[in-house]
Amino acid sequence: MSRYVDDFVNNTQTFQINDARQLPIIVPTFEELAEIKMLFDKLISLKKRSFASDFDDNINQELSSVEGKLEIIISHLYNLV
Repeated sequence: MSRYVDDFVNNTQTFQINDARQLPIIVPTFEELAEIKMLFDKLISLKKRSFASDFDDNINQELSSVEGKLEIIISHLYNLV
């Protein structure tokens, strides 16, 4: 957030409340939030499995797949697609 503010809102040293009001914060619906949480929990689980085991290409493929799905949802929330 700090980088966004520095680049687009206020490029001075101080961060003020009016700067925060200009940040593009999207509040998802309960359905969107549930879907995001499910994907996030799956990512955490996969990441823990990847740390617990040796290099597993299947886990890395699953991680990439879930990250892609999460990125698509976030892109839709912010109307980037």
